[in-house]
Amino acid sequence: MATPLRIVGNLYREDDSVQQFDIDELFRQYSGLVASLTYRILGNMQDTEDIVQEVFIDAQKGVCRLRDAAAVKSWLATVAVRKSKRYLTRRRLLRVVGLDAAAQYHEVADRSASPEQRSQLASIYRMLDRFSADKRIAWVLRNVEGESMNQITTVLKCSRATAHRWIAEVQGVIEEEFSDE
Repeated sequence: MATPLRIVGNLYREDDSVQQFDIDELFRQYSGLVASLTYRILGNMQDTEDIVQEVFIDAQKGVCRLRDAAAVKSWLATVAVRKSKRYLTRRRLLRVVGLDAAAQYHEVADRSASPEQRSQLASIYRMLDRFSADKRIAWVLRNVEGESMNQITTVLKCSRATAHRWIAEVQGVIEEEFSDE
């Protein structure tokens, strides 16, 4: 039987105790990754901060169930993507019934980007608002985060063909919109 793992500092060690994780250390080590991923999906810093907090609240309850301490990073990223998906779905529904204003994406681009680049990126995020959460996330994970199709299908719980179809649909709309300019 394998010895349980215990997170100590930023590493883990084998010992005879129940698997334990230092949530403060996990937050210090991975909050930037979770925030970056969430921000790229949502395009809104305030909502990103809320989801980062929710991810680490869930981590406090659920990370101890992991069998491999090396899987923490991937687990946190998956939780972040799934929480982002629920948020996007809720936001889209509220927008349809007129209870949510269109998101503002003028801050999405890096400060070093030119005004034209900032405008184009804001336009892309407004286009992404037209799609379901699954399609948006699949496109962002593939084209912004550079994730593998295997990772995308795992996180979104879909087939490879479905993920390809979603990504191609979003890419087609983006290319069509920018070809008109």
